[in-house]
Amino acid sequence: MCEDGEWQAASECGESEVCDPRTAECAAIAAACVGRKAGESFCEGAFRHVCAPDLLSTVATLCGGRCYEGECVRGTCGDGVVDPGEDCDDGNDSDDDACPTTCREARCGDGFVHEGVEECDDGNESNDDACLTTCREAVCGDGFVHEGVEECDDGNDVDADDCSLDCKLPVCGDGVVEGSEECDDGNTNPNDDCTTACKRPTCGDGFLHAATEECDDGNHYSGDDCSADCRAEVVSIRLGAAHGCALFANGDLRCWGDNTLGQLGIGDYSGPDLEEPIPLTLSGVSDFSSGYAHTCALVGSQWLCWGLMYKISSVEFDFNPFPIELGTSIQRIRSGPTSYEYCAIVDSLDPDRQLKCWGRFDGTLGMPGPSDPADLTSYPLFGAGAPLVDVQPGYSHFCALVEDDGSGVRCWGSNQFGQVGVEGCDDDLCLIPTPVSLGNDFEVRAIGVGQEHNCALSTEGEVKCWGNGVNGRLGIGSTESRGRDEASMGNSLPPVLLGARATAIAVGAAFSCALLENGAVKCWGDGSRGQLGQPMLTGSHDPDTADDVPGTNDLGDDPDELGDNLPPIDLGGRALEIRAGGSFACAILETREVKCWGDNSRRQLGVVTESVYVGDEVAEMGEALRAIRFR
Repeated sequence: MCEDGEWQAASECGESEVCDPRTAECAAIAAACVGRKAGESFCEGAFRHVCAPDLLSTVATLCGGRCYEGECVRGTCGDGVVDPGEDCDDGNDSDDDACPTTCREARCGDGFVHEGVEECDDGNESNDDACLTTCREAVCGDGFVHEGVEECDDGNDVDADDCSLDCKLPVCGDGVVEGSEECDDGNTNPNDDCTTACKRPTCGDGFLHAATEECDDGNHYSGDDCSADCRAEVVSIRLGAAHGCALFANGDLRCWGDNTLGQLGIGDYSGPDLEEPIPLTLSGVSDFSSGYAHTCALVGSQWLCWGLMYKISSVEFDFNPFPIELGTSIQRIRSGPTSYEYCAIVDSLDPDRQLKCWGRFDGTLGMPGPSDPADLTSYPLFGAGAPLVDVQPGYSHFCALVEDDGSGVRCWGSNQFGQVGVEGCDDDLCLIPTPVSLGNDFEVRAIGVGQEHNCALSTEGEVKCWGNGVNGRLGIGSTESRGRDEASMGNSLPPVLLGARATAIAVGAAFSCALLENGAVKCWGDGSRGQLGQPMLTGSHDPDTADDVPGTNDLGDDPDELGDNLPPIDLGGRALEIRAGGSFACAILETREVKCWGDNSRRQLGVVTESVYVGDEVAEMGEALRAIRFR
């Protein structure tokens, strides 16, 4: 068998066998190759088969389509046969059944509507058209906004929210309460009982409800002119000899303290009950200034004054605010805690005609006398020799801050203690506003005028004081007075050692204060009534003996009492503004509380205290120092 070593049929083998030359035995032919020759090809299914040389096996490869009548042909979608690469092939041209003409199984998003399964199919991924990505037709309530058809769609069945059941947005201001609106009064007034957001007014909504709120800045924080409970906060204070006034962010002015001369402007001479909130004096105030026993305030375009009003021919007391007419437009009126005088800066481009002053010393102290003492319009205009920035009267002298090439300070009036800061005036009376020399590069940005001394704050945060040096009020480490001769001024006048830059100053009758850049407050000078706020340094005040021991309660008359040796006053918080009165001082804290210390003999601290003087006992300061109650 198996001659010549070839695979061949043999008589000894069956019809489906072949002789294996390796063994000379019969072997079974692969079923597919029975009756075929070695190397013969044939097509079955989707494969082309080739019989191996030994006919014992076949080699199969994809024919690229399918077999048709034994031949390989390329399959086509729609021929009814599922070929490789096809999900299905139902042999029809319908796209609305389970097998569209793409021979891919029907699915949502293929662009064909599967009848009975899908409501729609637009073949995109958008949910804002008529057919959703779920192949459902867009309807109100499906949670998707059908663009051009629906205004909103929150997907719920609640009609009292921001989208109605018919997918419409509530229209605030149409007079109809709908959706989530709490109210709808159909007007554009945001400050009535229904805001323009169609909500009931609440503190913090940004709408001012005049009936219940003084302000509303849209937040729930204090310290930003509007408190967390929507009350206007204090923005500025001014002090007289024994009274004070506070201006609020909404224009309200409230005054406290001594009222024996009508200086509170509340319609009588009675003192307010300090167990109750401080009463309102005026509304609509934009500027104000307090003097010894009087206050003036700007309401609209009209200046009003009340309290002790000196004129050359009379002394008047008025407990009701009355208008001041000067015969010219007034920019501002200024006075000081120790001053019986008033000075008005008027609208004028002429620096020699910018001031009009009146008061106790009319016709003296460099103030021109009136032609008719009873008529303020008859008081002549004068100037400080340069464009005015500010003016402050003292007890018997004046100082102005001007625009010039020098220090910017010019003073006139009594120079008995050097408070005018120049030498050579006849009888210690300087009738002409004269430049004050404060040293090289000492550019002044603010001035403070006391009874017999002054202080100036430079743009670099330094403080220099001149005039009467008793009690150490100049802060130069001695009781020496400065200003009666040139040698004591200029570069020879030392700055007050504060240990930090100052941002504001305040000058009282015989003491001085500075607000430092870190919010701390330091005071020096006369501390006999607690006005320095340093009980550990000045000691307790004994009204029977204090006057017999000079210097006991003073600070600033010794170099060791200044700089870092002078600690900040413990006010229980950082200060934003400070003011000095006759023998007391007040500060606005970051909380917008107003706290005062010093002499309270005329209730000028604005609170009830156990001691007449506050600030000379440790237990009186810090958190124990009470804030004035305005509400």
